[in-house]
Amino acid sequence: MKKRIFSLLLVCSLALTLLPTAFAAGPAYTDYDGDPIPSGYTTSDGTTISVRRLDRSLIWRQLYEGGYLSFIRRDKATGQDISYGLYDLKNDTIYFESPDQDFKGDTVLWESRDWCDGREQFEGIDPYTGQTGYGFLDMKGNVIVPPKYIQVEDYQDGMAEVCVYDSTHSVRIGYVDLNGSEVIPAIYASPTSTSAEGFNDGYVWVKGSPTNVFHYMLLDKAGDTVLELPGYEVEWTSSYGISKVTQDTKCFQPVTRFSNGYAVLEFVGFQYTESDNIGYFPVTAKEDLGLTDYMLIDLQGNLTPFDKDFFYSGDGTYWNQWDNYMKRGFVLSYSSGRYGVLDQNGAVSIPYLYGEMQRDPFLNGVAMVQRDSGEPASIIDLKGNTIIPEGEWQSLSAFVDGYALATQTGKSDEGYYTIDTYLLTIEGAGSSAPADPAPAQPAADQPSSWAAGQVDEAVSAGIVPENLRSAYTQSITRAEFCALATRLYETVKGTAITERVTFTDTADENVEKMAALGVVTGTGDGAFDPGGLLTREQAATMLARLSDAVGAPLPAGSPSFPDAASISSWASEAVGRVQAGGVMSGTDTGTFDPAGPYTREQSILTMLRLYHTI
Repeated sequence: MKKRIFSLLLVCSLALTLLPTAFAAGPAYTDYDGDPIPSGYTTSDGTTISVRRLDRSLIWRQLYEGGYLSFIRRDKATGQDISYGLYDLKNDTIYFESPDQDFKGDTVLWESRDWCDGREQFEGIDPYTGQTGYGFLDMKGNVIVPPKYIQVEDYQDGMAEVCVYDSTHSVRIGYVDLNGSEVIPAIYASPTSTSAEGFNDGYVWVKGSPTNVFHYMLLDKAGDTVLELPGYEVEWTSSYGISKVTQDTKCFQPVTRFSNGYAVLEFVGFQYTESDNIGYFPVTAKEDLGLTDYMLIDLQGNLTPFDKDFFYSGDGTYWNQWDNYMKRGFVLSYSSGRYGVLDQNGAVSIPYLYGEMQRDPFLNGVAMVQRDSGEPASIIDLKGNTIIPEGEWQSLSAFVDGYALATQTGKSDEGYYTIDTYLLTIEGAGSSAPADPAPAQPAADQPSSWAAGQVDEAVSAGIVPENLRSAYTQSITRAEFCALATRLYETVKGTAITERVTFTDTADENVEKMAALGVVTGTGDGAFDPGGLLTREQAATMLARLSDAVGAPLPAGSPSFPDAASISSWASEAVGRVQAGGVMSGTDTGTFDPAGPYTREQSILTMLRLYHTI
């Protein structure tokens, strides 16, 4: 897995010995010449990026996934490093700090370690066998997985691949969780495609045998088989005119991991083996079966054709962008030595302007780009707008889980030059949840392609009533939203709601239950208007109250959408909370559209997001 870890080596001419406080006091900063430092930025969807100077008494080093930043404490008098540590940016506190000598014996220098999901590979001696192997440490250096494996891969989606030799000396793989438990035994083989390796969205591709290249299975985090790639009996013809029939040949291999309920498969042909294995080749069998070179597969095993050319340019195929495409509707593209971005229809949405672009861009709603390698970096948003111009900072890193580092020459309290480090933090919707796509018309019995995987996940989680599993693109009513809310609450709590508040115009028990919990209120004169269509700001209000009712309140926040002023005063706080909690975001235009309609599938997806926060 490509590690999203970005190093920024800083040289300070002055190091103080104050106790660490992450952020300097005062709202405004200046460089050495007294020119103001930018106070913040705003993307085209209303997301803000704050700028704060980090404590000058520490030397700041690297950003890590999960919101951690490493630092060095240096003795002012001797210039020697005293200790290393990690700062927890989310909680503005030191995560841990240890003396320099504690890390000198490690095989990998502490400040260059690469943590994924808070775990780091290490090489050591297995205490049970005395053999050299590989395991995992946590961020404080504690052994989570003993070094008993011949190879390990970085954690992805909370699971890490581990490898052992079987009795035939073939490499077999399994998976350990964040606690180090081997929840999937090492009895499988890895898939061929690197873009299909590792867990994502709770699923992983494996092979049942190292030698059978077509025997692929999809496992969940419990190790249960969710899918097995299909096989067919197909006639073959040899160059000598002899016909043969295969027996249940596995004829697909995964190209991508599952993301939002879908993965891409490649049709790799059939295989027929005789003792001489000479002269046999596949004929037009795939056309007879209605197959194409590339197929899309869902979690139920349904296959549909897929246009590979959408992901292809003369310089390569960007299957590693599949996760981005499924979740945000874009793919990185490369043509004539320049990078650009394609939208969900295959059209160029960001022109081919850049010689360098972050290879996994827009994970935080923005991307770092450079006109050419070695040129100053700038930051753009998904619409291609420049958010941070090139040259505005002396150095600028890419964003890691909503944080980036930038440096500028400053003046110390004593009047000396110093290299100040600034923390850039993405605030608001852009860093927490993808935009809610616009409602599709007309209403259909199947959810839209962008929603299908998450709708299936919500159904599997048991939070979608049977009567709401159709007409996904039609606007949802107030009573139907209550049915979703009731199902989520009772699923999470494991008990039925017994209280009731009645209305004059409905006897719907879901409405009465939600009213009793304070999630919904009437429209006046004892009425509820159960058939009234729900607006987006009404949905936000109900979701915020529902989070309170289940005992997992969403964080406070102020809405940062361009049309925030049009949100009703009674809904503004709730909109800020669902935005801050990543439960609701803006529309595809970047606005919130408070009076706009809300569809069934949008409602199901926001319920699923809320469900994941509990």
